[in-house]
Amino acid sequence: GGSRMAQEVAGVVAKHPSLKRISMVGNSLGGLYSRYAAAALYTEAGGVGRIAGLEAECFVSTATPHLGSKNYTFLPIPPPLQPLA
Repeated sequence: GGSRMAQEVAGVVAKHPSLKRISMVGNSLGGLYSRYAAAALYTEAGGVGRIAGLEAECFVSTATPHLGSKNYTFLPIPPPLQPLA
């Protein structure tokens, strides 16, 4: 899942040292994988955060259950936010 994606991104970055920026796009479960990979590859030096040593340009996820699904969440979703889940 996300750890495999992080390994693949790190491998591509290592093979292409001319890369400067990175964007990540994921749909549904791919959005969760992208979020995990971005966090796993994140480093900060001198107040500047980087993903796999690259400048983060864009993160897009669509139809991704970042808060879990309504029936299977670990924490209860506050009632005002339940219609959004």
